[in-house]
Amino acid sequence: MTLIKSISGFRGTIGGKPGDTLSPLDIVKSVTAYATLRAEASKNYTRKIVVGRDARISGEMVSHIVCGTLLSMGFDVLNIGLASTPTTEIAVTMEKACGGIIITASHNPRQWNALKFLNEKGEFLKADEAAEIVRLANKGDFSYCDVDHIIPYSRSLDDGQNNKVLCLAEENRKKGSQTPYEYLEPLGRWEEFETVVNTTPSINRYKRNNLLNKDYQEKENDLEFRERNANDNSYIARYVKRYLEDAVDFSASSCAIKNRIQVRTGSLTDYLRHQWGLIKDRNESDRHHAQDAVVVACATQGMVQKLSKLSAIFENKDDFRRKKAEKLGHEEAEVWYKYIKQQIREPWSGFRTEVLASLEKVFVSRPPRKNATGSAHKDTIFSKSEKKGSLPIRYGMAEKENMFRLDVFRKENHFYIVPIYVVDLVDCKEFIDAPQPYEYVNGSFIKIDESFNFMFSLYKDDYVEITSKDECIKGYVNQYNAQSGQLYIGSVDNSPIFRIKTSTFLRDDNILLKIGDQEYIGKIGKFDNEKKQVVINGLKNNFMINALVKLNKKGDETKNIQTEKSYTKMSNEKKICLNVVDSIEKYQVDPLGRIAKVKKETRLPLTMIKKNRHKKGE
Repeated sequence: MTLIKSISGFRGTIGGKPGDTLSPLDIVKSVTAYATLRAEASKNYTRKIVVGRDARISGEMVSHIVCGTLLSMGFDVLNIGLASTPTTEIAVTMEKACGGIIITASHNPRQWNALKFLNEKGEFLKADEAAEIVRLANKGDFSYCDVDHIIPYSRSLDDGQNNKVLCLAEENRKKGSQTPYEYLEPLGRWEEFETVVNTTPSINRYKRNNLLNKDYQEKENDLEFRERNANDNSYIARYVKRYLEDAVDFSASSCAIKNRIQVRTGSLTDYLRHQWGLIKDRNESDRHHAQDAVVVACATQGMVQKLSKLSAIFENKDDFRRKKAEKLGHEEAEVWYKYIKQQIREPWSGFRTEVLASLEKVFVSRPPRKNATGSAHKDTIFSKSEKKGSLPIRYGMAEKENMFRLDVFRKENHFYIVPIYVVDLVDCKEFIDAPQPYEYVNGSFIKIDESFNFMFSLYKDDYVEITSKDECIKGYVNQYNAQSGQLYIGSVDNSPIFRIKTSTFLRDDNILLKIGDQEYIGKIGKFDNEKKQVVINGLKNNFMINALVKLNKKGDETKNIQTEKSYTKMSNEKKICLNVVDSIEKYQVDPLGRIAKVKKETRLPLTMIKKNRHKKGE
């Protein structure tokens, strides 16, 4: 294993420990040192570096590291891919770049690779320049680009991606709490900046508007655009705020708060959540909404103002440090700086523990979806000779779509479901009142008559409790498979609580594994076709299990992964067949999560259902 640093560049064998070989860490150090040196040359040339490589097997990997490092140093990268040394040299001059990097180890064996550095003329560096790169790389004292706000956060409280850019650390410190226009215009650099922004196609229009904003100060003073007491410029937030101010009577309140209705930004909620040790995982469950509600309720106006002041300090931290050092001394200034970076205290002692405990008791309330909307049939229309589809349409047949209601019946201790589709409202006379899957007697399917006892109608997100011989399933109705007679029930908070024994998985499915005496939950990861194994993410030591990719009838690979034996999948949805159900109970859930059992319902005729106009099937 070898690493050689010389005036001709950095070369060595790939793999091994940093410092002994041309490892990723050594590549980053050498490229960072080179970029630091070329920063001076970029003042007279474009801040662009050309990267070319030979066909060595490690070339692509090294190229990714080189390009990523250059981007992190604030350079534009022109990656020309496979190219000879003369081609890369010529590209530097043609593109008016400030330098170039050739990834090639020339005559050395295949396990070697190297970095050769060029100047703005497409020539190899002089001895003193190459020696400086070696010195800088050995020293390792580097400064990379910052990620910061275009419009200062202290003024906009906008923490979105369209208000963030990668920026040079020195320029960012000088910019401070100014907008790009306010900083660059007095320096005579605005027109050049404006041209670069307008000619860069990868910048979306929202970020471009922020970068080229010339009159932010005027908008900031416009209370309609930016109310400091509201802290949110979204239409919905402003609308709801004004609605509540008009609708709620505060005359009987003795509270002296001037602004009774206050709005908090998502960025403030995110900041406080992080400071108070709360984690938001949208994939874990829907209870994160309740967690955010607690954070918003505890976010005072004082915290809004404090966050704004802290943002202003961080945007000008070097100036603040210098002024404090002049006043207090260097050591006292460092203590002061560390102090302001401390967390905003919890609203009360034990806040985080109480919140997490309370979340476990939250019952997520969902309103049933009773609207009959959507298309009447699926797009594909079959010929009648194919004998597919159940809906006659345009000289053919199509499958019905958008099942919005399930009428549940009981007869002789068995449950039956009559699905109601959107198309059934178009022409009620064509509706067949029969439970599905169809049951046949003497060649004709059974229809609903007086012998069936109507229980209730189910809509999507109706809360039910279904009991069978083996289990009791509690959750919200997701859908019904009329062909197999299976009800799909989702967990109350959308968390993966249902245990399903299976050998078929998809990527990112939750899998329960027993290792020793302990049970662990991981996620199905990448399939290794050579080892015929699948990685289980979330477990230590790259845990893998034997598996195969399932094939369809044509022999093509599908997204399904077939494990060698059955495992337990943790799912947020459970299927249950009607023929094994002992009881189905429907409940009404109010907005606060209180439930009440539905004892009896009257079946609503199709003619009384409010329907929307449909794009298809009318």
